Amino acid sequence: MPITRPYIPRLAFIFDFDLTLAGDSWNAVCAELGITRDEWRDRFRAPLGEGWDPIQQKAQGLLDAADALDVPLTPELFERAASRIEIFPGVLDMPARIRAVVEEIHAEIECEFIVLSSGFSELIHPTAVAKAFDEVHAGAFHMQDGRARCVKRTITHAEKALYIRAHAEGLSVAESNSPGTSDALVDAHDLHVPFDQIVYVGDGASDLQAFGYLDAMGGLTIGITEDGAFEAREEQSSSQRVDALSAPDYSDGAALFVALQHAARAGASRIALRS
Repeated sequence: MPITRPYIPRLAFIFDFDLTLAGDSWNAVCAELGITRDEWRDRFRAPLGEGWDPIQQKAQGLLDAADALDVPLTPELFERAASRIEIFPGVLDMPARIRAVVEEIHAEIECEFIVLSSGFSELIHPTAVAKAFDEVHAGAFHMQDGRARCVKRTITHAEKALYIRAHAEGLSVAESNSPGTSDALVDAHDLHVPFDQIVYVGDGASDLQAFGYLDAMGGLTIGITEDGAFEAREEQSSSQRVDALSAPDYSDGAALFVALQHAARAGASRIALRS
């Protein structure tokens, strides 16, 4: 058995999308349907009743709204909605700036930047964020005859933790064992990226289980706040506390970017120690 921890020169920075990297995508798609978010909630989501998974309920409410308003959910509509989404300051060149920080510590380290969202890829992939990041994992609609007909994939709040685990183990999310199992499948020396070399950034309730899981596995977590208070504070357990809490500004010198720099240096120093 190896005496030392594995030397795997890779860091992963995983981000939620809505209200973490960008504004609310649901507001944008509702605007394309010609209604407000509140109108959509009252007319189409609330009537679905109780007992739904929140992500599936949102998707069904959107499909019902499109049918009732006779506004098909086409790729073109999703692209127009995506163009409405505000990208937060500094997001697009943040990966390059973090890579430069890491390179100062250890030139061999590869940095991965990943979007992991309970939202929908049709609203994320057309944005500039998707081009600036390495991977996007999100829900998706089934398109038939040029329009969304039903949901083909959702990423629930709990499944975010399993996607993090799948990425750490280097398993494709399409494989039968991933991300739907909670059992570790890969030895520590065969990991794609060790858990203590992963950083997760998110803004609210959909991120709580990801925070708790990664903290338990030795990773670092950063929460996003607009007003100094965490949006899901009342729902958060003690195990889901984050390492830092900052406003969504990724510009040089902003508190969030400084936190990311610290996290990057911490991970890079661990790799340098193990090299």
